[in-house]
Amino acid sequence: MSLFSDYTAQELATVCPVEFTLQDLRVLQLALGGDTFAPGSNWDRALVAAVEKIDVSLDNLRVQVANGSNK
Repeated sequence: MSLFSDYTAQELATVCPVEFTLQDLRVLQLALGGDTFAPGSNWDRALVAAVEKIDVSLDNLRVQVANGSNK
C-alpha cells in the first residue's frame, strides 16, 4: 500500500475517473457514515462492487504515475 508521502502534490491532485452508479454512490455514502451491511446482502454486494471500482481505478492511476504519465 502506498502512503500519501510517496507522491508529489501534483500526483495526488491527478484526476482519477471512476464511473459510479447511483447505487455505488449511495452505498459508499452510507458506509462512510458508519452504516454496516449484513454479509451477503444486496447492500453488502453493492459495497464490494463499488470498492472494487475504486481499487481498479487506483491501480490504473498508480501505474500511470509510476510511468511518469499523469495527465
